[in-house]
Amino acid sequence: MPGMLSALGWAGHLLSEPSLDADGKLDVVRWTSFARPHMCSFHLSWIALFFSFFLWFSTSPLLPTIRKPACLPLDHAVCQTCRKTFVNSPSALSLDPTCRLCDPFGDEPRGGCGGLGAHPVDLLSSANSNGNQTLSLSADQSSFEQTIVGMTEGDISLTNVAGVVGTIFMRLAVGPIIDQVGVRRAYASLLAIAAIPGFCLCAVPAGSLSAFNTACFFVSLSGGSFVATITWTAQMFGPAVVGTASA
Repeated sequence: MPGMLSALGWAGHLLSEPSLDADGKLDVVRWTSFARPHMCSFHLSWIALFFSFFLWFSTSPLLPTIRKPACLPLDHAVCQTCRKTFVNSPSALSLDPTCRLCDPFGDEPRGGCGGLGAHPVDLLSSANSNGNQTLSLSADQSSFEQTIVGMTEGDISLTNVAGVVGTIFMRLAVGPIIDQVGVRRAYASLLAIAAIPGFCLCAVPAGSLSAFNTACFFVSLSGGSFVATITWTAQMFGPAVVGTASA
């Protein structure tokens, strides 16, 4: 019985609404309370913010793979020659500056393929111009090292810009939208809209850098959630604790 009473008392503490000020806002932050509407809104706002930022920065840990060059078809003449050359050392296939285009499962940071980098035109043209459709792999592959690096630094910079521009526009737009429809509807709509391009990131084909940048642009719209979170918090907490709640 004492344990049950203690549990009921704790449940009452979680759901009880603390005292409000004259404007109907909370003047204290109870971190363990889920009372509606103030503390419930507080917890929903920071959870939604974490979802938004998780989506916004989801591609950063995958950059070592994304920046790799696109793969050649495994039945291509280049791949056939590479498999013959590295038949006794499969691990070296992924690190070779040319044959890495034939190893979609290579997990080395600077090896393998399957990213968004374009195919090296020089390599393809040299293989197609060869009469017997084979590629003579020499020890000196320096002529290809600059064309098979995948995404260049310029491509990565463009991707970073695409991932920020959408946030700038959304932060300017989400404020008036909140004033018109309310913070809850605006926040829910923002998360739903940003989830669509977030899912589309998984469907971007290898070598389609423009499609990837387009998806990153629309995913960056989720950065507007910062404005919605601050607004929602300011509506629920009084001036004495609104800074603490916003942090």
